[in-house]
Amino acid sequence: MTDKELIDLSNLDLFPFEKETDEEFFERINQTSQRFSFCYSKKNLRFYELACTLIDEGNAVVELNPIFLKQKSFLGVTVEEIIDHEKVHFHRRGFRGNKFEESLAYYLSKSRFRKIFGAYFRTPYESLSVLIGSLVIPFCSWLDFFSSESLILFVFLLIILGVRSVVTFFRIQSLIKKLDLLFNQNGFKIILRLSEKEILMLHDKTQHQIKRFFEENRNLLRVKQILLAFLK
Repeated sequence: MTDKELIDLSNLDLFPFEKETDEEFFERINQTSQRFSFCYSKKNLRFYELACTLIDEGNAVVELNPIFLKQKSFLGVTVEEIIDHEKVHFHRRGFRGNKFEESLAYYLSKSRFRKIFGAYFRTPYESLSVLIGSLVIPFCSWLDFFSSESLILFVFLLIILGVRSVVTFFRIQSLIKKLDLLFNQNGFKIILRLSEKEILMLHDKTQHQIKRFFEENRNLLRVKQILLAFLK
C-alpha cells in the first residue's frame, strides 16, 4: 500500500486497530464497506438509552430513540451530538479497554458538563448498579434495613465516580492539546488512533517525548499512517 493510499484512508477515518496486523487491516478495508447510518427505533435500546450502535461486518447503524422524531433535542442532547458520540465508538471498536472510551465519545459535546461528566459511568453495569442503589438504599434505610453508614458509603462511591470522570477528562484534554501542537490542530483525530495503553503512557509526557514516541514507532502501520497524514 502506497503512502498516498494510507493518507486517503486516514481522510476516511480508516486506520489499523490495536493489535491488528497489516494484512488484517488491508483485508478489513477491502472486504467491508464501512458504512455508517442511523434509524429511529427502540428495538435494541435499554429503557434509559437514547441511542445504541449496531455493527455488522464493518457497517454501523445508530439506533436512535424515536423521541427525536418529535423534538430536536432531549435534555439538551441533539441528534448531531449522539451521531458524533457513536462515531467515536464505531471508529474505536477495535481497541481494548474502557478507561477512555466514553470520555473520548463525550469530548465532542458542546456542553462543558457532558464533556467532563458524560463519562461518569464507563459500562452499562455501573450505571445500572448506581440506579438500583439509588432506589433501594434510601428506601431500605427508611425502613431501618440498612444503617446510615450504608447510605454514606453509597454517596462516597458516587463522589469517587465523579472524581474519576474529572481526572480522565483532564488527562485526555492535556494529551489532545499537546497533540494539537505537534500535528497541526488534529489532536482529537490522533488520540482516536491511540490505544488505551498509549494514552496512559503519553498523557503526562512532554511534547518532545511524545514526538519521539511516534518517531521510534514509525514501523507500526498505525503510527506510519498518523505521521503521513498529520505531520506536515
